[in-house]
Amino acid sequence: MKIIDNQSKITIATTLILLFTSLYIIVRIIYIPITHDEAATMLHILPNSYFDIYTYNYNYISGNNHVLNSLGAKFFTQIFGYSLVTIRLSSLLSFVICFLTVLFTFSTYFKTKHYTIIILILLFGNPYLIEFFGLCRGYGMSVCFTIMASCLSKLYFDASQAKKEIYLLAGIQFCWFLAILSNFVAIYVFVSFQILICITTFLIKEQKFEKITFIAFLALCIFNLTLPALSKLSKAGDIHFFGNGTFWSDTVMTYFKSFFLNENINSSLVISICFSISIVFTYLTIKLLRVPCKFSGFEAICIFWLPCTIGVNFALTKTFDSSWLTTRTTLIYAPLIAFLLVVFIKIIEEIKTLKFLPLLLSIILCVHFFIKGNVKSSYEWSYDQDNLKVLNLLSKEHIQRKENITLSFKAYCLQQPSLQAHATLIDPKSFKNALGNIAELPRNLTDTMSLDADFYYVLAEHKQKFQKLFNPIFISQDSQRILYKRSSI
Repeated sequence: MKIIDNQSKITIATTLILLFTSLYIIVRIIYIPITHDEAATMLHILPNSYFDIYTYNYNYISGNNHVLNSLGAKFFTQIFGYSLVTIRLSSLLSFVICFLTVLFTFSTYFKTKHYTIIILILLFGNPYLIEFFGLCRGYGMSVCFTIMASCLSKLYFDASQAKKEIYLLAGIQFCWFLAILSNFVAIYVFVSFQILICITTFLIKEQKFEKITFIAFLALCIFNLTLPALSKLSKAGDIHFFGNGTFWSDTVMTYFKSFFLNENINSSLVISICFSISIVFTYLTIKLLRVPCKFSGFEAICIFWLPCTIGVNFALTKTFDSSWLTTRTTLIYAPLIAFLLVVFIKIIEEIKTLKFLPLLLSIILCVHFFIKGNVKSSYEWSYDQDNLKVLNLLSKEHIQRKENITLSFKAYCLQQPSLQAHATLIDPKSFKNALGNIAELPRNLTDTMSLDADFYYVLAEHKQKFQKLFNPIFISQDSQRILYKRSSI
């Protein structure tokens, strides 16, 4: 009987992880309705040319345009037409490419070979992050290219040939360009990374001044290539992250609320996690100062990347008087925390009394993923989860009518873009004749507003306005939204 060696077992395990995660993302792509922000991209951004999307040269100037994601969605929809798969395919492909890059880069990083699996779990075991690999948004793509830039930096510090180092530096900066194009929030981690790679290059590498000059030159090129879009966003007043409190309440708390997919997370749990991360950082910093030869340039960057990015975050927020990062924009911190833990596991690998920690952490992350994972809704835009059911109900209402006329339908402003995108772009054959143009209701419904439509999809809190003249025919899963039908028809 043939015995499978350890390397084959690891190959099988990592392949299964990739297949399982990809399948999970694909199922979410197919079954989750278009979300509010995806709909805005489809309706207002994708109709423009590739050049206009890149330069923000159109009327709808909004941070909703995650440039690389928009370009990818336009490319695939032009070839294959509009569908849930084509508009979200770019995000899925970025995940697969990133996963394989991590696997290739870190396959020999640990002496304990199966720890490679732990790296994958640390980087991709975040159910909130994984959600964005199945959506037409740039947040997941940006994290992917950030991780890939980090992987290339490891290869850069491992390399000894000057020519190879230059190629790797070019590759690193190209990944950063793609990360920023995917989401401009990546500038925070980009700036801190540039500072750290210049310092480590100065301390470790030969021909240091030539390399630092090359890094700085490429960084300036990236800023120049993204500046036109950023300046237009700034003029339009659309560079904002929705935070109005403090770094702790807006950034730290919302990051962990999103990670746990739980709005009511206990602050003491967050404090405990932050304290544990601080202990890891302190331990690695002391170790680095005492035995610097034990650490590579890549590991030094990973240790200081998180605190350095927090510093950049504070500096940019205070300098430009902007709001703090919140919810999905805080995802830029996910790979930084993961890489800090990767270095920690590498350092304690040979300490027998601590060998249980990597396994325990992996089990906790896997259990959390399986508990919180779902294929029905997006945490960020959960209010769109029933939109397809609403459209199907209206389509049946249209079929049941003897007259072949479009239904008069109005929807609340949060749901209307998604409903409109489905009806006019994703599945016009099923819904366009039944609905036509779906009117958008304002955020605040006044008492004097005329009720001239036959169907309304509104928040449950608006029910008093409709209960006299309309009958509810559908209530959302969370009981927050109601579809009304006029009583007289």
